[in-house]
Amino acid sequence: MRLAMHTNLKFTQKRVPYIRHIIFNQSLKGCTDQGENTNYNEVLKGRDIIKLARLAMITRYAMPWNFIKHYLPPRDNVLPKRRWHTIARYCFHKNATLSTFEHLLEWSPDFNPQDQVCSYLARNVGHSGHRDILELLIKRYPNIEGLNRAKQAAAEQGHIDVMELLSLYKIENYSSDAMEQASRNGRLDVVMYLHKNGATSSDKAIRCAALGGHFEIVKFLHYNRTEGCDQYTFGAAVYAGNLEIVKFLHFNRSDPTSFGKFTSAATQGHLDVLKFLHENRTEGCNTDAMDRASEKGFIDIVKWLHFNRTEGCTTIAMDSSASLEITQFLHTHRTEGCTSLAMDNAARHNRLDVLKFLHEKRSEGCTSKAIDDLMIFLLPEKRKKEAHSVSMEILTFLHEKLGAVPTKLAVNRAATQGLLEFIQFFHKHYSSLNIWTKAMDYAATKGHLNIVKFLHYNRTEGGTITAMDFASKNGSLNVVVFLHENRTEGASIDAMNRAASGGHLDVVKFLHYNRTEGCSTKAMNGACRGGHLETAKFLYLNRSEGCSKEVLAPTHDCEIIDFLWSNNLISKTQLEQLDHSLNDSIYFETQHHIRQLLRQEEVDIASALESSCFNSRIEIVSFLVDILIKQKEEKGLLTVQQEQNIENAIVSASAFGRLALVQHIISSLNITTLQKRTILKIKSYCVKQYEMIHYFETQSPFIDQFKSTILLDDRLAIPRKYWKRGY
Repeated sequence: MRLAMHTNLKFTQKRVPYIRHIIFNQSLKGCTDQGENTNYNEVLKGRDIIKLARLAMITRYAMPWNFIKHYLPPRDNVLPKRRWHTIARYCFHKNATLSTFEHLLEWSPDFNPQDQVCSYLARNVGHSGHRDILELLIKRYPNIEGLNRAKQAAAEQGHIDVMELLSLYKIENYSSDAMEQASRNGRLDVVMYLHKNGATSSDKAIRCAALGGHFEIVKFLHYNRTEGCDQYTFGAAVYAGNLEIVKFLHFNRSDPTSFGKFTSAATQGHLDVLKFLHENRTEGCNTDAMDRASEKGFIDIVKWLHFNRTEGCTTIAMDSSASLEITQFLHTHRTEGCTSLAMDNAARHNRLDVLKFLHEKRSEGCTSKAIDDLMIFLLPEKRKKEAHSVSMEILTFLHEKLGAVPTKLAVNRAATQGLLEFIQFFHKHYSSLNIWTKAMDYAATKGHLNIVKFLHYNRTEGGTITAMDFASKNGSLNVVVFLHENRTEGASIDAMNRAASGGHLDVVKFLHYNRTEGCSTKAMNGACRGGHLETAKFLYLNRSEGCSKEVLAPTHDCEIIDFLWSNNLISKTQLEQLDHSLNDSIYFETQHHIRQLLRQEEVDIASALESSCFNSRIEIVSFLVDILIKQKEEKGLLTVQQEQNIENAIVSASAFGRLALVQHIISSLNITTLQKRTILKIKSYCVKQYEMIHYFETQSPFIDQFKSTILLDDRLAIPRKYWKRGY
């Protein structure tokens, strides 16, 4: 901690950080590296890359050494674990080279591949296929762990050169996963290598090859291995649609198979496979085949099944039909018909032509789901430029021709998506329905001010406190302002809590200065957890709720930790608990920073106490002692270093004859014993301090210790810092 003396000696909690700063005249350093928050998909030029967080040019872009060397920070300026982590990540980058790796090892000769921050290093290099880098790692660090995982990863990725390198070492053989992955990837060369070198396999290997359409591997495994294949292999071949593999397995293997091959082929649109199964297999199929083909839009398969099979379909076929052509065919040639779901689904998928056909040719009609589900098609991720006008045309058709009525779901979806035109349509044609109670809440939540205004000026239902609460959460200041100025529902404390958690400082300020609901400790907790430092500062300076002990729960932001610590918002115990909870292989910089703070806390206060004994008034000493007492109460005990510094403070005060300070320190901190060397120092330095000696021999808690310690030849020389007192 940083301590200082207030001129009036009235120390308030909020002033402590500033006072500490004045005394020690220093501030804590920030994190060594603030991270590498860069868009992975962004294309950067060299001049842009050098502006990244210092080591991103190595870990993310694997720039060559001739580029890196000009911008690489000095070794001592980077935490060891950060250097190791950076080098480890470089090693398995696809652009990594042996030359740059060697130079990085020169930059960080203490590189430790066994450290937790380098976990899975060998495995990752094997996965990336960098044989030269892996070879150097093994040569330079012969005890490196994970070579068995590297061997497996190399096999699964098809890096035969790495596999050959690792075959020189006594490593356990490949698992069956290697053969399966090589088969899945279509790497016949790797499959042959594994087979030649005695690798195990399983009955899944042929299935993996069949599913990937790798005919040569299927044949190799069939003729050279004895594991056979499982009951799902033939189905995988059918699903993949490779007719040659289907034929081969049918004529060459007799493994048991599962039901559903026809449905699988129909669902995937493999007509040639479907015909082969019809002519050569006896499992048959069921109505699922035509139902699924219709849903997927495979008209040729629907027709073939109708003319060549007898299983038929169910109403699901027309209900889920993917096109007008299929709907017309089923209506003309099949007798199963459909249900109201046919129209509902057509509306949901924006198929006006299907809707019109069903209206003209069928009598099932639709339900309220038609309009409700029409809104699903207009979700942002599905919306297209032409969809808006088509959907409005469908909505008009459903209203005028079918008399369809929406539910709250349709209105709420339209409000959520900001579809003002649809809200206006619903208002015009369904104004009397009880479907409007949540519309304003949904519109406000998503920040659609135009809909909020429309509902405010044209409807009477209004909203609830949810409107402002969630508009605040999403940072929609214009909506918050409108609701505040025009509505009476108000908000709850969740409004500011959620705005703060989202870092929406403008909303937080507006609510603070214009509303009375206030907030709770959740506001600062959320701001700190989200890394919103400016929001946290505003709450600290302008609000009184503060934060709770949960404020540090998932926090690893050094600036936030500094803010909380320097403003006395968290205790030492909380900081230590955070340190213990962090994964040091990921958050080593945050841990390093926390430990710097803790060392500062432990050493500086005790050091300040010792220094204050030279010439400070008793009020300053009292202030420092009070802080140490508070720390002891929070922690349960003081550290060895703190206890040693306190004894040094007693020695200093004794040497300068400051009896009142000595008595205050001993009584306030309830000190009952001293180290023998401390007593020797006091007796040596205080030979002319008769009152001090008298106190220790007759009144202090150390009377017996003091009398039993005899100087003789153990008398210590008086340090130079005490000479000015004339000793």
